[in-house]
Amino acid sequence: MQNTYLPDTAWFELAANLTNAATHPIDPETAIKEALASAGIMPEMCREDCEVSEAA
Repeated sequence: MQNTYLPDTAWFELAANLTNAATHPIDPETAIKEALASAGIMPEMCREDCEVSEAA
């Protein structure tokens, strides 16, 4: 695994977004995944789809 360094403001924003997502009353797991995706953190299984959409 490779480290990714975020600017301090992005780091604190991501932490706040994850905290809020974790307390989602219906589906915290999906809310956390959405918060991570919004920060550009995607699962390996999405790599091909993401790289294709970036090339378009």
